[in-house]
Amino acid sequence: MWEEIAEKLNDDIIIGIPTKDIVYYTKLNDDRLKNKMLKMSKEMFERNEKESPELIFCKDIFIYSRDNKNILVSSDYSL
Repeated sequence: MWEEIAEKLNDDIIIGIPTKDIVYYTKLNDDRLKNKMLKMSKEMFERNEKESPELIFCKDIFIYSRDNKNILVSSDYSL
């Protein structure tokens, strides 16, 4: 799935999955969209951590590389 999305976007992908029912992703090299997605993912995780802990999934951020088709896991929101 990520390979197909990355090819369509013509870029590596940054992915946030803050809750069990929400997946955010965008181009890794578009700083405006990347920063917006990181902010939304972090805020969604933190809000649900307090209000609906049964919905939280992952605070980490994932980066899919088109070159090696691997996913890197990062807890750094300042990418």
